Amino acid sequence: MNSDTILRSRKKGTSIAITGIVTPMLFGVGFLTLQQKLIDKNDVFAQTPKENQGKAYLFWCLALFVTCFHVLARILANLKLLYTKLGKDALTTTMLTDAYGWVMLTLLSPYSTRGGKPYLLVISTLMFIVFCFAVVRPILTPIIKHITSMNMWRKSHLSDVLTGVFICSYIIDSLGTHPIVGAFVFGLILPHGKFADMVLELSTDFVFGILCPVYFAGFGFRLYFPFLWKQKNAGLMLLIMLLLCIPKVLSFVIVTFFFGMPARDGVAIGLLLNTKGIMDVILLNVAWDKRILDPYTFMVMMLAIIVTSVMVSPLINAIYKPKFRFMQSQLRIVQKLRFDVELRIVACVHNAKLVNNMIHVIEATN
Repeated sequence: MNSDTILRSRKKGTSIAITGIVTPMLFGVGFLTLQQKLIDKNDVFAQTPKENQGKAYLFWCLALFVTCFHVLARILANLKLLYTKLGKDALTTTMLTDAYGWVMLTLLSPYSTRGGKPYLLVISTLMFIVFCFAVVRPILTPIIKHITSMNMWRKSHLSDVLTGVFICSYIIDSLGTHPIVGAFVFGLILPHGKFADMVLELSTDFVFGILCPVYFAGFGFRLYFPFLWKQKNAGLMLLIMLLLCIPKVLSFVIVTFFFGMPARDGVAIGLLLNTKGIMDVILLNVAWDKRILDPYTFMVMMLAIIVTSVMVSPLINAIYKPKFRFMQSQLRIVQKLRFDVELRIVACVHNAKLVNNMIHVIEATN
């Protein structure tokens, strides 16, 4: 994640992000209140403890507006929209909302624990994050850049990186915050570029092929569908689950109207920012472990996350139709030419040094 995008975001991206945060939180309070009233009052197991009602609203609203950055980037890449204006606006907005989500996760995790002094835990966590950026980063960056530039990188060095991940996660966990915040901070302080590409190349198969499926399978074990259908108002709750994606779409349609953008772009951005991922799952996991959300609310929110994430790609493909937009340019390739048609080549030369090389390239194609 390029944090410079957050610091240099323009007025449009910031306005869209703020609207995408405030509106779902306001609608989320109403949806959770309605959902709590639809639960059977005689079922004590399905009731959220009264002392956790305020925390339940915060976790519900936070999980509602947070967007998964890397999942959205993958969807845009598959739809060939990553480098379009729509894709850039969606990624910038997602980065801003995710930054706010990480801050809120850092603040809410200590307050979700019972007893102690949560404000001291928050201050200690923030001090450790500042220490990582002010002290650890200046020490690690020159060392890593030297090893990378001298091609001294070895696969065994991956264990050193994982050790740093575990150390930061353990310290953050000891301070009362979720350990994934420590891993995220450690990733931010490491240098980008070739080093980051090598680490991701070595760790992606193991993380996304083994660790993530096992982690998400644990949430599947917690979903008990017969308990959902036993409720009297199960049909209305399914309707609420589908309506949870509406606030973002409406908010983005309104804000894009003020910036002179087409309504279709507003709908597309609203649908794209309904993409959910690991952040929402972690928030629900914290709320489940701390008994902030009752099992019924947890199940409804988890199903809503799955449904909204699955709906994004087909709806964007149907509304925006990226394949048809690029169909004409896809046909203008060598493989589509007839044998009796003259082959025409357009060569672009930026300076005089490229002329000789470009001539050789054109001759090689004849």
